[in-house]
Amino acid sequence: MKLVEFKIKRKTLAHEARLIRAQELKARQNARFLFALSDPAAAIARIEKARERQAPKGQREKPRFTVTQVARIRRQIAKKANTPVYDQADAFNLRQTLYRHRIDTVREHARAAHIALAYIKGKTYLSVEQKGALWNDGAIAVVGRLAMIAREVRAFGSEADRGCKPKDIQYWMEGGKTLAQEAELEEAGEDGISSKLAG
Repeated sequence: MKLVEFKIKRKTLAHEARLIRAQELKARQNARFLFALSDPAAAIARIEKARERQAPKGQREKPRFTVTQVARIRRQIAKKANTPVYDQADAFNLRQTLYRHRIDTVREHARAAHIALAYIKGKTYLSVEQKGALWNDGAIAVVGRLAMIAREVRAFGSEADRGCKPKDIQYWMEGGKTLAQEAELEEAGEDGISSKLAG
């Protein structure tokens, strides 16, 4: 049951990242629209530069707005200018805030959940992480991330994983066994000893 809840949590984190990304794009579009309201000529020049970058290499200078297209863009800007909007800086700050939350918080929790699920299932660390490096940006940050993974393992793991500590996660990452695997080995060893004594 707990494993099902954990899988749902992982999928929810992935969905949250997608939703945040969609809102980031909306905020960026709003910032660009507000820029266009403040300076239509600069906005048109920016759009023309973008069109030049997207054009095939042999046609770099060709795509320019016609007089009709410029007039249509100005009409659209003027029509939208009457709608209630907020400041361009607010739109940009919203985009930055959403971006930092997605990158710093959601991605970190999703990765910790991914690694914790591998630990719970008894997979090796290198089978789930290609590079096999745990966030190499300082010892304090690594300890915090190990604690985050250990917390997930304690919450959703088996009874043997209830005492999981960051040092157990680090041991597993370095190629060691999980607590559940060690408990199984101990049980197998006790069963082997008791069967030898009985025999």
